[in-house]
Amino acid sequence: MTTASNYRLMTLLLGLLCVFPAFAKFEKEQAALDALMAKRQYASAAEYIHSRPNLLNEPRFFRQLSHILTNYYTFQVNFGLFATRDLKEGERLEDVRGAKGDHKMVGGDWEKSLYDTLKKHPESPDINFAVGEYLSLGQLCGCTSLRLFRGEQADDFFYFERAYKGDVFDYWSLFRMGNHYAGGPSPDLKKATGYYEKSLKLNPDYTEIHYNLASVYYSLGDYKTAKKHSAETLGKYPNATLNADSYANYGRIEAALGNYSSAEKNYQKAREYVFWHAPTFNELASLYRKTRRFDAYKKTVNDYIALDYGNTYTFNVYVDYLADHKLIKEDREIVTELAKRQYSRTEEIGAVFFNLGRIAEMEENTALASQYYAKSLEAVKKLPNPPPGAIEALTQYINRLQSKGPNSGS
Repeated sequence: MTTASNYRLMTLLLGLLCVFPAFAKFEKEQAALDALMAKRQYASAAEYIHSRPNLLNEPRFFRQLSHILTNYYTFQVNFGLFATRDLKEGERLEDVRGAKGDHKMVGGDWEKSLYDTLKKHPESPDINFAVGEYLSLGQLCGCTSLRLFRGEQADDFFYFERAYKGDVFDYWSLFRMGNHYAGGPSPDLKKATGYYEKSLKLNPDYTEIHYNLASVYYSLGDYKTAKKHSAETLGKYPNATLNADSYANYGRIEAALGNYSSAEKNYQKAREYVFWHAPTFNELASLYRKTRRFDAYKKTVNDYIALDYGNTYTFNVYVDYLADHKLIKEDREIVTELAKRQYSRTEEIGAVFFNLGRIAEMEENTALASQYYAKSLEAVKKLPNPPPGAIEALTQYINRLQSKGPNSGS
């Protein structure tokens, strides 16, 4: 799964829960709470539950309060203290979040509240859902600092699983359960697909479900279904990198179907979003190799490296690609041309010849690798502020190669 699998649009929330057990008790209170939420009176809704002990002690209302705090907050501290507000007509949550204004703090130390409540109701589907949602959203934003839920206790899957067995779930919990089965050391892609499909039924517009389904079906070899889901992700993200991911993924599926022209167009579209996008470079390079378009292959590599000769990132991507796919004649031509090229900046010489040395080592040409590393070291020493550790590292590279003795190369 890609870093895209952590993406979530808060505006896609489908209410407090899509599926939950029906209760005759507290019907009036539930209706009042639903009315406040419909009007986006988030602070009033949170306070409505928190100020009524009979509701706060009821697991389903505690879960709903937790949902409000973790999804509709306007201010938070380490994802443990939450404040929210009632939105005015025309206001959007994303516009007022973190902005100056009145924010009503509700709930206190929420991690502790969840931890203590779970101890009281360890088998409650509602409380387990609340804990799973809290942990998953905290992980999503990368802003949490857990003190009580540590180690295995911080894995949202186990709480969502308990909640699911008690018929408490929504599209987000199903999505996270799908992620659990799609990743990890022992993935179960069929189970992942099942949870993703259930999640999609609850929220057909959630782009990330389509993206993950496309990836899973691709891994299962069902390229036709993968293509259907991948098409639903194209250009749907508010983020350039995620859009690049979506077009690269679609291109990869088209390539698997033998639609090479479409694959190339989608890879180029991905590069319009992020030219240095590594997955796109790797897929495009492989496509040109497979279709024996070696001139296009060389141009793609050279243009990618030339983005900034002094920045090792793109050259590193190319070297990593070679480590997985081995060198062909065109790669050796690229290396020769780069070694002969005149560079205008000292940092360019240092960066380029360092990576040329790495490629020479792949070819087991220790003499040439040592020569390239020496040229890189000479350039790095001339820099007024050489990268920390660069001189020492290059010196060690050269000493290591010299200890092996000369060879004739390949």
